[in-house]
Amino acid sequence: MRHAALWFAGVLLVALAVRVYLVSVMPIISRDGVTFIRYAQGLQTQPRTEMRRQRQHPLYPASIAVVEAALRRASVAPTDNVRRWLVAGQSVAFAASLAVIPALYWLGCLMFGRRVGVVTAACAAVLPAISHYGVDVLSDTLHLTLYVLALAAGMSGLRRRAWGRIALAGGLAALAFLTRPEGGEVLVVLCGAIVLLRAW
Repeated sequence: MRHAALWFAGVLLVALAVRVYLVSVMPIISRDGVTFIRYAQGLQTQPRTEMRRQRQHPLYPASIAVVEAALRRASVAPTDNVRRWLVAGQSVAFAASLAVIPALYWLGCLMFGRRVGVVTAACAAVLPAISHYGVDVLSDTLHLTLYVLALAAGMSGLRRRAWGRIALAGGLAALAFLTRPEGGEVLVVLCGAIVLLRAW
């Protein structure tokens, strides 16, 4: 167990190094990133109107708005308005791209054991897609983290007949849905598993 913990700590350090490097060399954010920042700005002024107007789900831009407000109040925040919004958006995606590593470790351990959990975490640490999305202003890493956590919590709850964990899985799946529409899939799988479990 201690050996696996050391490997996992090393994986997190590698993931952090990869993402810090990508942030330092990334020239520009994606077009969708600009949309998310504008959405977040609208949520700070007219949230109801902005949510009706936008097609994207609101949790990620709401998170950007919260982080931007916190940065604005902090003495270390960028004074430039554009830079501050960019840092806020990247911070949410960056944190989520690190959080998905222990989430995938937990899921891997539940399915196949600690060794596979460590390998899964290591792959997530250096996977180009996750690393790239983690330094852009995109909702993918936040959604993936919530999605995987919901799956892991649901699997753990079903195995142990722990309804508290199943409820946690439902809450995480709802948050995943508020980030991207695919998050609702976890609720469908979870409800189907509960029905099958009750039937057997």
